[in-house]
Amino acid sequence: MYILPEIVIAIGEYMERKTKDLVKNHNVKVKIIRMPHPSPRAKNNQNWPAKAETFLQDSNLLQYFTK
Repeated sequence: MYILPEIVIAIGEYMERKTKDLVKNHNVKVKIIRMPHPSPRAKNNQNWPAKAETFLQDSNLLQYFTK
């Protein structure tokens, strides 16, 4: 059984880079988008839950998540 996602949400720059390497090495066609990391050390990281919700909404992905 295979999972064939259309979109992968990478949390943070490191995961975005690693995910891009993975799909490139396996010749997979998938859209990769990066959500800022919630770490307190990340730049401009005030009110991350609201920013994450806005990101998902702006990316038309909020419909796939439930509260």
